Amino acid sequence: MKKQLFILTSIFSLPIVAASCNNNFSIQINNKIEYGVFHNNLLNSYTKDQLQIINQYTPIFVSKENKINSQDIIFEQNNILINKDNKKEKITKFIPKFKYLQPLKLHFVNNGDFKYIQGDHSLDNLDSYDVLFEKYDYIFEQTQANWPDIFSIFRRIASSELNDALNILNPNFISARWMRAKAWIKNEEQIKYWEDLILLELKRFQFSNLKPIAKVKITPVSYIEEIRNDEFVNAPIIKIDFLNENGESLLSKNIREQEWIIGFKNNDFLLKNNTENQQTYKSLFRDYNSKSNFNHTLNIDDDEILFNEYVNAYFGSQTLLSYTNPLALTDNQYEFYVNPSFNFNKATARSFLWFLNNDEQYFNLEVPPWRKHIDAKYEIIDKKINNEYLNATNSLIELKIKVTTKHGEIKYFKWYSIDINAHYHTFAQYKITPDLNFKNPILYGWKEGLPKEQKNLVKKVIDPNVFFEQILLKLMSIQVYRFKDNLTLFDNVPMSKFEAHRVKNRKIIIQTLKTLLGLDVFKYLIGLNTDQNTWIDDISVQFNGLCDEPGCVLLKVDLLDKNKNSLLNLQNQKKIIKWYGFNGADNTSINKQISKNNIEDLTLEYLFKNNNEKLTNANNIIDYFAWKE
Repeated sequence: MKKQLFILTSIFSLPIVAASCNNNFSIQINNKIEYGVFHNNLLNSYTKDQLQIINQYTPIFVSKENKINSQDIIFEQNNILINKDNKKEKITKFIPKFKYLQPLKLHFVNNGDFKYIQGDHSLDNLDSYDVLFEKYDYIFEQTQANWPDIFSIFRRIASSELNDALNILNPNFISARWMRAKAWIKNEEQIKYWEDLILLELKRFQFSNLKPIAKVKITPVSYIEEIRNDEFVNAPIIKIDFLNENGESLLSKNIREQEWIIGFKNNDFLLKNNTENQQTYKSLFRDYNSKSNFNHTLNIDDDEILFNEYVNAYFGSQTLLSYTNPLALTDNQYEFYVNPSFNFNKATARSFLWFLNNDEQYFNLEVPPWRKHIDAKYEIIDKKINNEYLNATNSLIELKIKVTTKHGEIKYFKWYSIDINAHYHTFAQYKITPDLNFKNPILYGWKEGLPKEQKNLVKKVIDPNVFFEQILLKLMSIQVYRFKDNLTLFDNVPMSKFEAHRVKNRKIIIQTLKTLLGLDVFKYLIGLNTDQNTWIDDISVQFNGLCDEPGCVLLKVDLLDKNKNSLLNLQNQKKIIKWYGFNGADNTSINKQISKNNIEDLTLEYLFKNNNEKLTNANNIIDYFAWKE
């Protein structure tokens, strides 16, 4: 059994705040660093070498006055210097008794049948690093430390979760469960983080007179993956070596040539690569079926690093993709479109793809703060529907991301919509009937339970002219519900007080109508037939002058194919739409509609609540639009 005895010998209490009266320069220990910290005491939990490793990724000090970067912190022989904006302070000025934590010596004890390794401050007698690849017990007295054997270290690293203490220590570290094994073995950056984390654990100790470990080297050999008992499992196969400062191995040939599986079995996270372990390990790396039952229709097998496997896109529970349209108000987060409060608002893959294209100027892919020293810019340079996964149901978006690093290097990565945030949200299925019945809709698309190899082919679409004639005006009216009280859109007044003639020059009004309408139009599968080349690809909404009625403007709307040609017949192409509701409009017909249908509220919540109960009856939607005779 493993034992660990604690007798605290703290040098000082944490956190500390140190301030200089002369230059108003204050420092504070970064209390966000919790990984491996005993009793909330960072400086008394890590040696000098360990602190230097940590500081590469997260500054160990922070300041209220100025941001302290890792390079501002200098580790001297017996002190720590903070050099910021020509102001220099040493830790010993504020902590006179500061001393680096000394490495813990280890010695091997052979006590008959009980062999173990003991931590000590005086005696050490290890003759090889190979001992760290054996499963001995460790007994530590008068100090706190984690066990340094390679199996314990891998357990701590491989079991890391998103936003846990290890991830906070290095926000660029992507935990195993968020990466596929086949991508991990290609990702030199992530492998480097694993090497550094192993070295971090080892630098707590002094290994007798052995040459110091300068670098841990992980060499990817290959990966294994399969669907075993209806469960997707995958794991990297690696070799491990310890190197001195000259790059020479510190391990025996048998150890450094041993192949290992990073997988879980019998509470071990590092397994020898043999047939038995390959057949029985449990996966630590990403399985897309782990949160939702995709029935392995989403086992993304691109043999390359994906964008979300290059950058930790989920740290802090956020998405890097933001919608910055100031008129969108609360509708600026990806989550709103894939997991809204009302299911009517849930986008389909085609509607969100159209949204990305139509409002491209407002979409921003941000380099997160923790990565700005590595990358300079992210750009979406291509967008399309991917039908390789989810049973070919037009349910997945594939983005191509261009990454420009700080050094000017250009890289390209795929990014799938399922990975835009950490919640595994799929898009809505498509309506294939021209109505507003979202309570019991007839739908096409991906759904749980479809066999992996079965393509769910489109068998029915909505004729563009039928859609145009039967439902378009009601969908347009729903958009007015969304923005009629948006004071920013209508120059500090509601739509009912906005002069109709001003719509011509305030182009953002028509643009907003088009954007919101398009999101809803593409919730329907509209086309001439089931051939996707005949499907709707865009919409056109154009100002067509003022109506002869007060408070009313004229519009023309068209449904377009991928070549920007109209899908409508000539009669519908010529139709003009009247838009009511501006200042001075006659509301008689609206008031009659409210009275006749007992409409209790003029809000979207009224239409959408109770699973879109009121929405199903189109008469409950106020008619802000009508055909011009």
